[in-house]
Amino acid sequence: MSVQPLIPQEAILKTPAAAAHPFAFINRRFRDIQAGILAVSDALMIFTGFMLGFWLRSHSGIAPPGTMPSVRQGLLLVPWLVVIWVLAAPAFDISLYRSGYGWTHLLVKIVQAALLATLVSLVFNQFYGVHQSHLAIIFGWMISLILIGITRYGVHLASAGLRSRGIGVVRVAILGTEPSAADVIDTIKSNPEIGYRVVGVITDTPAARDIAGFNAPFLGSADQIRQIVAAHSIDELIVAPVNADRERVLNVLAEFETDAITVRVLSSIIDAVARPVEVGAIGNHRLIAFREHALSGWGGLAKRAIDFIVSLLALVILAPLFAMIAAAIKLSSHGPVFYRQIRIGRDDRAFAMFKFRSMRVDAERDSGAVWATQDDPRRTRVGRILRRLSLDELPQFWNVLIGDMSLVGPRPERPEFVNEFRKRIPRYLRRHKAKAGITGWAQAHGWRGNTPIEKRIECDLWYIANWSLSLDFEIMLKTVKEVLFGRNAY
Repeated sequence: MSVQPLIPQEAILKTPAAAAHPFAFINRRFRDIQAGILAVSDALMIFTGFMLGFWLRSHSGIAPPGTMPSVRQGLLLVPWLVVIWVLAAPAFDISLYRSGYGWTHLLVKIVQAALLATLVSLVFNQFYGVHQSHLAIIFGWMISLILIGITRYGVHLASAGLRSRGIGVVRVAILGTEPSAADVIDTIKSNPEIGYRVVGVITDTPAARDIAGFNAPFLGSADQIRQIVAAHSIDELIVAPVNADRERVLNVLAEFETDAITVRVLSSIIDAVARPVEVGAIGNHRLIAFREHALSGWGGLAKRAIDFIVSLLALVILAPLFAMIAAAIKLSSHGPVFYRQIRIGRDDRAFAMFKFRSMRVDAERDSGAVWATQDDPRRTRVGRILRRLSLDELPQFWNVLIGDMSLVGPRPERPEFVNEFRKRIPRYLRRHKAKAGITGWAQAHGWRGNTPIEKRIECDLWYIANWSLSLDFEIMLKTVKEVLFGRNAY
C-alpha cells in the first residue's frame, strides 16, 4: 500500500508562501531576539553584581583602613567588565548566545564564561593601571554569576512557555532517508527545550522512510520541495541523503541559495569517525579536517590533573561514608566489602576495577559473566540501595587516582563482553581510544545497565569526538540528575 503525503500535491502548489504559519517571521528572528535579551540582562546583572561586590568588599572588614575601593571607582570599572563578558566570552567560543542547547549545557557555559571573565578582569586590573581590589572583582563575579544564572533560567522558562504555544519554534523538515536521521528526529522530539519541531519527511521512497523507523509524517516527494517548504513554513532543512547522494545535496543547496532557509547536511561519514571535525581550506577549496583527539594533547594533561585532584578530595571527604557503607555490607551479608573485577580500558589494557560488593559472593557461580537485571535476585539487602543510588561505584575514585580510569569517559566492560561486542558491533574498539570513566555521555542520558549496547557505543564515540573540559563538567551535572531520578540503575 502506497503512503500518501500529508497534503495533496494540488493543495501544495496553491498554498501561498507567506500565509502558511502565523509566527513564521517571529520564529526565524526568535533566537536573535532571545540573544539580545540575554545580552542586556547579562549586562544589568553584572552591573548589579559588581555594585554589591564593591559594597561587600567595603563592609567586610577584611581590608585594612585606607584601601577600601570607592563606589565611584566601581562605577567607572563596571562598563569595562560588561564589555569583557559580552564580547570576550563569545570570542573564546563560550557559546553564551547560541541556541539549541539544553539548560545543563548552558549552565556549564555560564560558569566557564564567569571564570574566564574573572581571569581577564584580574589581568586587566593588574597591568592596565586600574588598581582595583582583586577581592572586590572576585566578589563581583561571584555575585554576577548567581544573578546571571537566575535571570537566564527565567528567560529559559519564558522561552519554553512561548515554544509550547508555537512561538519561537524552528520548524524542520528532513529530506532523505539516511538511517541516522531517525536518531536526529528522536533527539529533537525528546528535547523540546532546544526549540526545534520536526514537521515531517520529504522523500521519493516513503516505504524506505517507514523501514528506517522515522517517527514523522510523510510530506511529499523531493520534486515538490519548494512548495512543501512554503506550505509548511519550514525554517530549516536537514538533508539526509542515502549513500551520500552528491547531486541531491548540491541541488537542494542551489535551490535555496538565496532563501532565508537554513540547510544542514547530515553526514554519516563524519558520524563514523570518532575524531574532532573542523572546516579548513586549501586555496579556493574547502576541506573537512579530522583533527587529532583533544585528549592526546594539553587537554589530556588538564583532564588528568582534574581527575587526580577531584578523586583525592573525594576519597578524603567521603571517608566517613565509605566506613558506614563498609560496616553495612559486613553486618548484612557474608563476604568482603570490596568487589574486584577485571575490566578493559584505554588501548585495550586490562585493569582491576573496584566496587562496593552489592551481590552475593557466589553470584556468578552458575551463570558466568552476565549483566545485572531489574529486581536481580543476586543483590543483597544493602546492595539494592547501593546500586539504586550508584554508591557501589564510589571506590572507583581510587581507580581514577592511580590513573586506571577518569572521572568521565566510556564505561569499561568485562573482557568476556568486549570479545563478544568487538565481533558484532562495528567500531566498538574505538571507544578504547579514551580512558574509561566512572560516568559517561551514555550514562548521563540514561543509557546504563541492561540497555542497548549499540546506543551506548554511539554515545561513547560522540563523546570522544567532541570532548572538552566543559563537556566533562556537563556530564557530571547530568549524572547527578540521572542518579537521583533515573530508572536504569539496578
